[in-house]
Amino acid sequence: MKEIDVIVNSLLDILLRTILEITSRPQPSSSSMRLHFQDVTGEFVASLLSLLRQMTDRHYQQLLESFNTKDELRDFLLQIFTVFRILIRPEMFPKDWTVMRFVANNVIITTVLYLSDALRKNFLNEGFDYKIWDSYFYLAVIFINQSCLQLELFTPSKMKKVLEKYGDMRVTMGCEIFSMWQNLGEHKLHFIPALIGPFLEVTLIPQPDLRNVMIPIFHDMMDWEQRRSGNFKQVEAKLIDKLDSLMSEGRGDETYRELFNSILLKKIERETWRESGVSLIATVTRLMERLLDYRDCMKMGEVDGKKIGCTVSLLNFYKTELNKEEMYIRYIHKLYDLHMKAQNFTEAAYTLLLYDELLEWSDRPLREFLSYPMQTEWQRKEYLHMTIIQNFDRGKCWENGIILCRKLAEQYENYYDYRNLSKMRMMEASLYDKIMDQQRLEPEFFRVGFYGKKFPFFLRNKEFVCRGHDYERLEAFQQRMLTEFPHAIAMQHANQPDETIFQAEAQYLQIYAVTPIPESQEVLQREGIPDNIKSFYKVNHIWRFRYDRPFHKGTKDKENEFKSLWVERTALTLVQSLPGISRWFEVEKREVVEMSPLENAIEVLENKNLQLRTLISQCQTRQMQNINPLTMCLNGVIDAAVNGGVSRYQEAFFVKEYIFNHPEDGDKISRLRELMLEQAQILEFGLAVHEKFVPQDMRPLHKKMVDQFFVLKSSLGIQDFSACVPPSPVNFPNGSPRIPRNSAPAIMGPDAARVIPRRSPLSYPAVNRYSSSSLSSQASAEVSNLTGQSESSDEVFHMQPSPSTSSLSSTHSASPNVTSSAPSSARAVNTTPSSWSLDSGKEAKNMSEGGRLITPPVPPRPTQAASPARNITAVSPSIMGRSPMKGSMQSFTPSPVDCHPSMMSNSPVLSGSCSSGISSLSRCSISEMSGFESQIFEQTGSCSSYGISEEPSRKENKTPPPYSVYERTLRRPVPVPQCLSIPAPIDPPALPPKPGPARPTSLENGKRTDALPRPRPFPRKVSQL
Repeated sequence: MKEIDVIVNSLLDILLRTILEITSRPQPSSSSMRLHFQDVTGEFVASLLSLLRQMTDRHYQQLLESFNTKDELRDFLLQIFTVFRILIRPEMFPKDWTVMRFVANNVIITTVLYLSDALRKNFLNEGFDYKIWDSYFYLAVIFINQSCLQLELFTPSKMKKVLEKYGDMRVTMGCEIFSMWQNLGEHKLHFIPALIGPFLEVTLIPQPDLRNVMIPIFHDMMDWEQRRSGNFKQVEAKLIDKLDSLMSEGRGDETYRELFNSILLKKIERETWRESGVSLIATVTRLMERLLDYRDCMKMGEVDGKKIGCTVSLLNFYKTELNKEEMYIRYIHKLYDLHMKAQNFTEAAYTLLLYDELLEWSDRPLREFLSYPMQTEWQRKEYLHMTIIQNFDRGKCWENGIILCRKLAEQYENYYDYRNLSKMRMMEASLYDKIMDQQRLEPEFFRVGFYGKKFPFFLRNKEFVCRGHDYERLEAFQQRMLTEFPHAIAMQHANQPDETIFQAEAQYLQIYAVTPIPESQEVLQREGIPDNIKSFYKVNHIWRFRYDRPFHKGTKDKENEFKSLWVERTALTLVQSLPGISRWFEVEKREVVEMSPLENAIEVLENKNLQLRTLISQCQTRQMQNINPLTMCLNGVIDAAVNGGVSRYQEAFFVKEYIFNHPEDGDKISRLRELMLEQAQILEFGLAVHEKFVPQDMRPLHKKMVDQFFVLKSSLGIQDFSACVPPSPVNFPNGSPRIPRNSAPAIMGPDAARVIPRRSPLSYPAVNRYSSSSLSSQASAEVSNLTGQSESSDEVFHMQPSPSTSSLSSTHSASPNVTSSAPSSARAVNTTPSSWSLDSGKEAKNMSEGGRLITPPVPPRPTQAASPARNITAVSPSIMGRSPMKGSMQSFTPSPVDCHPSMMSNSPVLSGSCSSGISSLSRCSISEMSGFESQIFEQTGSCSSYGISEEPSRKENKTPPPYSVYERTLRRPVPVPQCLSIPAPIDPPALPPKPGPARPTSLENGKRTDALPRPRPFPRKVSQL
């Protein structure tokens, strides 16, 4: 024992200083010298450890009492703590020297336990020394974090042997740390927040006893910080910063999150600052959840939606809840790298735009950060703009790139940098060219529900809407999601799951397609805008989506299921619009409404009509690579309608029983009838376009569709119930109607004439008894005019107009000589050949309904320049009959939106031939008058003063047909057949015939003179007679 006292007093200090001197020197470069250096160091270390192992309590007591002053004791403690930190270094011993490492650690912890008493007695209260206490805590933390002491990594047998011989030295040191911390008292404030990171690192070690000992220290830190500053923001900030870095390295687990939350909540129950403490603990706990999910996702090899979604969740958390800008920017660039790796260029651009929005156009210098060099804020923002534009270009999101080009060009212009301004304008122009020239695919959207406790936190029991990849359909998307979540179970229904599914220890996926609801309805509804421009607004900047689930309410009618077929419409609102920084976003709000069978039928027809118009327009403008999409759509609509599609709607909603039982649906019924007729008109026009472009091998299918189309027209016989559905006034909110939906004519007295708008054959659903060959021949002539490829395009311009009426329930044409019980002064005699009749060999029949005279319709018509129609004074039929409308009418200015019944007699007419089953879509002159108008002028003498003959007028006004169903010019209205009594709808349908430019004329001495010579008309075809 005395020998040990002598050695301690004489050699301990020398050994400590020697080891410090040797280890502080750089190691030799040559291998031989390095080995010699290690041998010498090892000898001194072995001597020190052997000496300390031999020391007992008495030796330690004598050693500490041997120091005459506190300064000497302080220097000794600092010296030995430093040497212990050196001995703990991983490189101090070879990797396979496990026993030597445990021996060294056992010596160190034994010595520290003896020295801690001296620390408490001499350097606490008045003699508090921050440096020595900090050195002590630093040594303790390093000791616990040694890799050689992490017993969880050992095999069970090795762990058992270590525990039997040495025990878990980490727990022993942790208890010593807690004890020393409690002795600090008010001096704890010196170590807040400096020790938060090191202590947090200790608590993340997966040792339950160690965690239970160390986690309460955070409560003590919060308490002392609250006393000092009234809050613990420093504690919160340090916890958050260290958690991100430590968990990214693989520290921590779900058990630690739960233990951290439960221990601290229990500790603060009786504190006066409990509310703010609960908020801090909740924030840190949520951060741990996201960090753990992020770490687990990053372990996977390939980039997938789970990694991106987890990064987005963490990024948004730093921005919205923590307001940690630097961490937010770091995760912006991590997300950007993930998108670039997955070739999500549009999402990558949106992600980088988040950092761009944090910068200003200023000359403030910025430090080097991530991959950015030291530069001004203006230069970094310029670089970000160029990178974002490039990614929007690669993602074919050119509209967004144009916006950034303009902003950057504005900055160049402000600095008079015309060289770069020119380049930016050219780049902007190139993006416009790409919009018009390149094709973009419209992606599908899918709603995905993640149910069950086995999903990551950011997905658990939540629903998202995902933007699919190009060409990705529902089946492919489902397979991709099941690949990403191999343990998930696909749900086979679209109903909302119950609580059992939410709380299940499993993974359930519910996937179905949803339909986007565009925000920019004005652009989509505006006429004349090309489809490749509209396509962007259909699938971009989308916040809301919908999903329809059909069901039957009440008793299901086996004969006609449409009578009870309701639709449950679910509208989903997202937290952010798609596309964005991710391909999927969480659903923030869901609304469920029920649509009646009638409302469902209206929407089905509206959508189908829109699809047909789009395909026809694309075919006309040759935007299609082939005609197959139009063929399939036409065939699907015509075949379905013939086999019960549209006729089922008639049976369900057009019967008197339904009308009288649902008087509130009057406008909706009218709208449905109107859409049915509109669809027939679109189909007829579509067949004409299809005739022109259909290849030879598909001619039999075209002929079949034409034959079925006649069956469809004959199936549109609807019972007259105009008295049940009140007419509504005409209203065109857009101010540019495609096909005016005319209101039902006003019902006049039994002895008065009833003026009805003239109809184009396109709107007649009556039976046409002509063969498909005649339809095809006429269709070919029509489309020749539409596409400008016919050699005899003028043939269709000379079709003689004549008044005719049609009823869906009638298969005969009206007689040209219409008589009724009205007075002779009100009777109109028509001498014009009936070229509008659906049967060319038939004459129109007398039609008298309840004593009312039904005369040929005269639709309203837009004005044209230099037309004498502006100078013609309107004559009311009230002069000739007993009508409540007395006196002459005001002068009439034709307008595409004016369809008042009292002005119908002054409206111009459509010209065309329906002998083949399809209207020519061409028009006669503005100054032409219907048969009824002629009769009025003959009886009143108003027309004779002008000296206008009908036949020359037709020949001199050969207005070319429209080139596109979407051209935005003045359109000729195509009225609806009289027998349907259709009220005016709210929105005008598409597919209008477009008026061509009027031939300039003038009036001299009451007679018309041509401003231009009239070409000689071609003879009419036999099929057009």
